[in-house]
Amino acid sequence: MLKARKKMTKKELKTDPFFEKMDALLRFYKRNEKRIWTIMLAVILIGIAGSYITRSVVKKHEKAKSQISIAQFYMKSGQEDRAVSLLSEVRDGLYGKKYIGYAAYYLGDIHLKNRNYEQAEENYREFLSSKSGDRLMKTTAWAALGAVEESRKGYEKAAEFYLEALKLAELTSRKINFGEKVFQNSLKAGNTQKAEEVLDLLEKLDLNDVQKNKIVSYRALIGK
Repeated sequence: MLKARKKMTKKELKTDPFFEKMDALLRFYKRNEKRIWTIMLAVILIGIAGSYITRSVVKKHEKAKSQISIAQFYMKSGQEDRAVSLLSEVRDGLYGKKYIGYAAYYLGDIHLKNRNYEQAEENYREFLSSKSGDRLMKTTAWAALGAVEESRKGYEKAAEFYLEALKLAELTSRKINFGEKVFQNSLKAGNTQKAEEVLDLLEKLDLNDVQKNKIVSYRALIGK
């Protein structure tokens, strides 16, 4: 016949490791009850606030992308005033910072097209400083700054900007185009050394016969 299991006494309960830990935790909780609830409430509030901020930022980014897309449509359909209005809101940070550079790039395009050179330069510089956009956009921005300086007869600076565009360009035809711009502006600035250096750079490319003949004719201009 099975014997009845002996019940643990209070003294035995107190010496049991498990119950000792539970008792210690209970005493700790009672001593720090207010602090514990304050910390728990703070964690919950921080979580709620973080979730709200994240959703708010995402909404702003989505709005910025939408504004830029609509502005591009307006640009293609000749409604540049509307495009400028939408892009300016994004560039001015109304929808966060992430797409400021992109908006500045398209504003630069519009102003350059309309020969508003100061505004074009300002926006292209803002785009480049934002470190946003892909390689093609950066190439275009540097070339645009070159065109702005060329219009002001700032030939030395124009050559520098076109050289930056040449370094970023991926297609040989574009490299040749920007290289010619560097060469021409360097000559106008009286800097034959830079003109010769860019020809040396272009000769390293995989050129066709027409392009090679161009380089030869350019060298003849500077007697090299």
